[in-house]
Amino acid sequence: MQSQTEGDDMSIYRSGAAGLQGSDKATTIAGFHRASAGATVQAEALRLHLARELHDRAGWHLSALNYGIFAVETAPGDPEAMAELRHRFEALAATLREITTDLRHGQTGRTELVGELSALCSDWTRITKIPVVLQSGSTRMSLPRKVTATFVSLVREALTNVSKHAAGASRVEITLSGSAGEAIRVAVADDGPGIDPARLGSAELADHHGLEGMRERLQRIGGVLRIRPGEARGTVLVFDLPMDRLP
Repeated sequence: MQSQTEGDDMSIYRSGAAGLQGSDKATTIAGFHRASAGATVQAEALRLHLARELHDRAGWHLSALNYGIFAVETAPGDPEAMAELRHRFEALAATLREITTDLRHGQTGRTELVGELSALCSDWTRITKIPVVLQSGSTRMSLPRKVTATFVSLVREALTNVSKHAAGASRVEITLSGSAGEAIRVAVADDGPGIDPARLGSAELADHHGLEGMRERLQRIGGVLRIRPGEARGTVLVFDLPMDRLP
């Protein structure tokens, strides 16, 4: 079914092609259909991008607000809890402004992955009180903004999974290795109860933990997601990206 806009565009296009005959007219109308299909694909890609940004970035702060509200309800009048709640509202507002800027100007330029992950880890520990250790062979790693944003979103989702599904986890370790010129690996390991190895490949597990969405997000930039049990306990998510595969 055509949208009103597509119908109007088709009418305009047909009017312009009205004076043409035979193959010229057919070629003109076929060109319109190709352009219309391309615009539809772009609109769908934008819709999915916006949905991911709202889920990953704004959703993170909304979850944090829940923690903040609970803290205020538990200790009414506590100035520290009130300050944290105010911080959460400010962080959400800043994130929405960033999403708007990205939509207007695109994810261009380069950003520092180590700094972004460090800030994310500190924020998550502040919310959940679960310590996160970030280990990196380098203090700086400048990457295309799109790549940095993807890794940050993946780690954010992995940490969210820990808070939702790894009951009893007392520590998370994130390891960043590789180089911007070759390949990058980010591994997120928790010490929770872990996942039954027999369920690792199940569709139910992938859907329940958002693993399929994480896999798709990484594949868009040429990367691969792997999941395995921890050495002693817990779960390890590994995000690999050969830099020569960037689209």
